[in-house]
Amino acid sequence: MKRHIEREKIRRLAKWANGKPQPPIRIDLEPTFGCNLKCKFCWQRDPYRIGQTNYTRALKEERLIQLVHEAAELDVVEWQIAGGWEPMIKPQMAMKLMKLIKHYGMFGCLTTNGTLFTEAMVKELVEIGWDQILFSLEGDNAKTHDNLTGIKGSFDKAVQAMEWFRDWKKKLKKKSPRFSFHTVITNKNYKQLTGLVNLGRKLEVEGIGFESLNIWSNECEKIKLSKKDTKEFIEHVRKAVKLARKYNLPTTLEKFLDERLIDKEKMDLVIHSDVEEIKNKVNKGKKEVDKVNNLNKKSKNYKDEFMTTSCYEPFTSLEIRASGHVVECRLCDFQDYAPRLQNKTLKEIWYGPYFTKMRNKMLKGNLPRYCKTCAAGIVVDMRHLREEMLKIKKNPLVKLKRKILR
Repeated sequence: MKRHIEREKIRRLAKWANGKPQPPIRIDLEPTFGCNLKCKFCWQRDPYRIGQTNYTRALKEERLIQLVHEAAELDVVEWQIAGGWEPMIKPQMAMKLMKLIKHYGMFGCLTTNGTLFTEAMVKELVEIGWDQILFSLEGDNAKTHDNLTGIKGSFDKAVQAMEWFRDWKKKLKKKSPRFSFHTVITNKNYKQLTGLVNLGRKLEVEGIGFESLNIWSNECEKIKLSKKDTKEFIEHVRKAVKLARKYNLPTTLEKFLDERLIDKEKMDLVIHSDVEEIKNKVNKGKKEVDKVNNLNKKSKNYKDEFMTTSCYEPFTSLEIRASGHVVECRLCDFQDYAPRLQNKTLKEIWYGPYFTKMRNKMLKGNLPRYCKTCAAGIVVDMRHLREEMLKIKKNPLVKLKRKILR
């Protein structure tokens, strides 16, 4: 299914490049607000971001259910149920949404801290064929994990949930849901990479994701890597990558061999550098691009070319906040001007002025301020998409029709 989603994403991006607007591939959904943990690295430690949340008119369950119907009609392929909170804080509503998503045959992924599952819920998710679960696990032992999450016993509960998924899949002879865990790199856990790989193998996870720390608060400052830690971290990465390859266990550790992806305060510079690199590849030996450049050599709108856009997220996905706001990226830190689903349909918002304006900004290389702390995984995904776009037979390196830029 993931390969199908990837191919469909490339297909739709190619159509966008030729002036044909396409529906979103993915919806990131924040179904509710609230969390049972107190993670030291969480965005909720940031007074500014928490001040931007607005739940005075939070989406009701009936509207969330209707959104799944609208998404199916709009030809959405994938759902990521996560948001900045814990989706399973309201388990009955979360289970309803997941069952309806699978009723329509859409791909579903749930991101969770894993502490609120019951064995009955796990069994039901295996039975309905839910596709993917991403757990948060912040260390290879309870002491480290519980210290970072702020709640004693959270490690044991998360591991127990993964064991339930592993065991029920075997009992029911099911391949889904595939599950993995995700770790934020801090000075408390960066030496535990091989331990995490060994734990992942024991739990039979699909893979392990690692992400850099965002400095949301003074508390985050206390757990960030020092320059000395960073040098040691690279050595631990090499050892863990070697071990993961031995076990044939996929991880995202190799991306950190590009040391620029460790510091999340300068991701916008990395993005600009990536765009310049793809420009050079595009210009090298590409007659179609040469023609475009010759015709527009006096133009200052080179970045309007679709192949060198800063980010494809506004062309492929959107995030629905619990407040009803629909924004262009899960990292967006300001939503007051975003449209709301209380008075508009999903289709009206996707093809409406807010998203058109954001796409225009990306085409011109005008990154929003929150891109400075972009997730390394997203940066790597954008690199992959640009490389894949280079491979397609029908070269999309043409100016977008002006009606899209308006």
